[in-house]
Amino acid sequence: EVYPEKKKGKKNKKKSKGKDGSAAAGGSGGSAATPEEVAAAEAEFGDAEYRVLETVKGKELVGLKYKPLFTYFEEEAKAQGAWRVVADDYVTDDSGTCIVHQAPGFGEDDYRVCLREGIIEKGPNLVCPVDSNGCFSERVTDFAGRYVKEADKDIIKHLKNAGRLVKQGTLLHSYPHCWRSDKPLIYKAVPSWFIDVPQIKEKLLANNEKTYWVPEFVKTRRFHNWLRDAREWSVSRDRFWGTPLPIWVSDDGQEVEVIDSIAKLEERSGRTGIDDLHRDKIDDITLPSKRGAEFGVLRRVPQVFDCWFESGSMPYAQVHYPFENKEGFEKRFPADFIAEGLDQTRGWFYTLMVISTALFDKPAFQNLIVNGLVLAGDGKKMSKRLKNYDPPMNVVDALGADALRLYLINSPVVRAEPLRFQTEGVRDVVKNVFIPWFNTYRFFVEQARRLKHVQGVDFVRDSDVHARTDNVMDKWILASLQSLIEFVRTEMKAYRLYTVIPRLVDFVMDFSQWYVRFNKNRLKGKDGVEQTQRALATMFEVLLSLCRLMAPFTPFLVERMYQNLRKALPSESAESQDSVHFLEIPSVNDAARNAQIETAVERMRQVVELGRQARETEMTRVQQAIKDGEMPEHHALSFRVPVTRITVVHSDESYINDVRGLEAYVKEQLNVRNVEFSTQPRLFAKLSAAADFQKLGKRLRTTAPAVTKRLRLLTHDEVLKLREQGSVTLRIAVIAPDVSEDDQKADDESKKSKKKKKKGKKKAGPTREALTQEQAKQLLETGSFSYDDTVLVREKRGQQAVEKTVTVVINKDRVTSWEDDVTVSLDEVDISWQGDDLNVDVASGLLLIMDKNIDDDCRAEGVAREIMSCVQRLRKTGGLLSEDEVEVFYSVDAATAPRLAGVFESHAAYMADGLRVRLTPLSQRPASGYDAINETMDNVENTVYGEKFTLTFAHQRLVFPLPANELAAQVGATEEQTVAAMRELTEADAASRAQFRARVRDSGNDTATASNGVTFKLGEHFRFSL
Repeated sequence: EVYPEKKKGKKNKKKSKGKDGSAAAGGSGGSAATPEEVAAAEAEFGDAEYRVLETVKGKELVGLKYKPLFTYFEEEAKAQGAWRVVADDYVTDDSGTCIVHQAPGFGEDDYRVCLREGIIEKGPNLVCPVDSNGCFSERVTDFAGRYVKEADKDIIKHLKNAGRLVKQGTLLHSYPHCWRSDKPLIYKAVPSWFIDVPQIKEKLLANNEKTYWVPEFVKTRRFHNWLRDAREWSVSRDRFWGTPLPIWVSDDGQEVEVIDSIAKLEERSGRTGIDDLHRDKIDDITLPSKRGAEFGVLRRVPQVFDCWFESGSMPYAQVHYPFENKEGFEKRFPADFIAEGLDQTRGWFYTLMVISTALFDKPAFQNLIVNGLVLAGDGKKMSKRLKNYDPPMNVVDALGADALRLYLINSPVVRAEPLRFQTEGVRDVVKNVFIPWFNTYRFFVEQARRLKHVQGVDFVRDSDVHARTDNVMDKWILASLQSLIEFVRTEMKAYRLYTVIPRLVDFVMDFSQWYVRFNKNRLKGKDGVEQTQRALATMFEVLLSLCRLMAPFTPFLVERMYQNLRKALPSESAESQDSVHFLEIPSVNDAARNAQIETAVERMRQVVELGRQARETEMTRVQQAIKDGEMPEHHALSFRVPVTRITVVHSDESYINDVRGLEAYVKEQLNVRNVEFSTQPRLFAKLSAAADFQKLGKRLRTTAPAVTKRLRLLTHDEVLKLREQGSVTLRIAVIAPDVSEDDQKADDESKKSKKKKKKGKKKAGPTREALTQEQAKQLLETGSFSYDDTVLVREKRGQQAVEKTVTVVINKDRVTSWEDDVTVSLDEVDISWQGDDLNVDVASGLLLIMDKNIDDDCRAEGVAREIMSCVQRLRKTGGLLSEDEVEVFYSVDAATAPRLAGVFESHAAYMADGLRVRLTPLSQRPASGYDAINETMDNVENTVYGEKFTLTFAHQRLVFPLPANELAAQVGATEEQTVAAMRELTEADAASRAQFRARVRDSGNDTATASNGVTFKLGEHFRFSL
């Protein structure tokens, strides 16, 4: 019995392989079996009678001959050189015995090795003991007709009876199964027809270079390597249904004819009217031998084409080339663009390339997008049987086809990476992209309608608004739109979907979350009709262009928007089409571009975002303080409480100037009263450096601690220099230990007595210090160098360690040597700003300091904003439109809610300006003419900072409570005159409630008079109600 060798140590472990042409041993190196291994073998084999004659290396077995376990094919295989040991590097020493039986009819490596060793030859005479049904053939006399998976026990019994069984056991290992039935599969060599692909390998590689792939690595690595190692392509399959191979062969196999058309088949066979090329229609067709009648006929081979051959023939078959459309095909070939999954690298992409190269010596396509595979959420393949995914149509029905499309296009799939599909991800697209985007569109529609309703002005498109507007945010969003269009055109031309979609989504967010927010009051008419018109015109241009840009990705959503937006387009406009999908991607309008404004707004946004982070941090701190009882509840902070001051700091003066020019937006968005600016960061903070120890530790090893320490101690100016130059070079000094006089005497005595030292405190060894070039120079010139460092010190055992500043002195006479200088690059260091109340945007170099002192006036304004939020929330809950005019009444008990009562009085004008409606005490509500809108908006209780108040919404509309004939008698007019007056006043009220109420109010006695002189009195003849 031969035992496998064991490799000692991880470092020397190699793959020790061996193979045999009917059986093979592995191993090409290593040591003989150890006594321990022999003992283990004895324990494993128990009382078996054996003795170890010799231990050998695997390579020493190569060439040995042996007696086969079975003799069914002994003589013919022996004649071909079988039953001997060979070696190959696919047999590993980490499993089994390192001896692997070779079955060339059942293993790809087995076939390769046996072919290489001359044990088998290519052709139909391959030894194979299993038939096409998975049963042993008649040659295997002991098990003939038995299904191979059912004969295992009998085979083991046969070996045991023959005295050839050493050990019997079960080994659990992976084995291929049918993915439909879960039954085990047999990997078996079968006769096949091949295309000699290696013959055109160089042409394939050359044609691959003519194509453009996204992502490129699939072309240059995966596909290139597959072409480089291309083997013969088996294009036949043993099935009934499929495209029959058009090959006819004589009975003696000496005559082979390939039929290339129906016409040729009819001519050679003598049969006419052939119009179906499936097997059941043509298998009986024979061709007379060209050698003469005595040689019989040629019959079609029984195989059909591999379906991948048909897929690779798609460009030609779909237009019936070359029998039809020859000129049109040759003009269009190769295709401009194709797309498929990564798994098609060895499938469709490959067969397209092989067939087109063989036929035309050119690729079948010019551009290709490779997508990754969509897997189930658990990382496994999606399986109908396992049902490990949500059915696609359920996702579409619940969340929409557009959301699913955008989720997939904006995922790793378009970078040829796998995606674990999560329905929640599709839901996030709806929540984070579609809802904000559609709300922005809806807000535009509402404000355009409001302009007509309140001001009586129709919205008119202004395609030149970029030239007419003086608003910086209009110019910014229109300029950003042009940059987006240019980017989309460039990237789409390069087929890079993975860059296009994120940029489009980001712009949608910029539009909805930045532009609209910055211009909400302006769009609502606060700055006058002209500014409203320009803002709406800007929104229209952006919305229309977004529809055109997003049309390929979210076709249904943009179609709905476009069908409404096109109503504002002149009928003769080229942009007014039956569908947005009839329009091309818009072109860049160079007149609307403005890089300077884009830069300025981007810098302003950086300030706003950093300011929000600062506010959120402070709000969290205050919230915890209130929870801990350290602050009263009314000191709670939110974005509605204004901040007294922030300081914006940046070393670039142009940066500060850009932000200063947009200061009003910073104040509005951060709710801050004062913004101060500085170009002197050093006045507020200092730079510090920290080593990336994972990188430095691996590179420097023993020197790393000293370098890490010196980087931590770098001054502001030294870190600034490091950042500017991209690296810093440090000198490494080896410092001898500081030995005291007493220690030295004790050491000398020990040496003299030559006595063995007792165990005790380990003697200190040399240390390393990393110094900058300037520090090293000072040390060498002056003889010493000192610095302050912070260390953790524990005064007594068990006490908590505290930080303590110590002064470290390095004397020149203690430097025993200098090691090689160490250069630390910027990517091995983390640089940060350090300072009190500091907020930093590292990427832009922006610093922001927020004043945390909140005075009573700021808190009162915060309360006012909370009240306004309650009003707006109730307005939304009640389903009111922006143009609906209402009266809002409040009730607050000054005894139980003193802060609220005070704010209602002190900030009445402030709240009226923000809400565009005055909040009136409920006690001042008129007895008539004002009706609550509905129960949900009547006397609704709200709470702000623990104090309660109620709100009531009253909606006024002109109502005549009596019939016209009764009113006519009361106002002294005819019924006809009364009806006409009622109609006129009702229409006036509907056209503009505000103007009509002013008309009633200005009459002096609460009356309304129609043009025919009929006068009605408020409360008696008419009232305002829902």
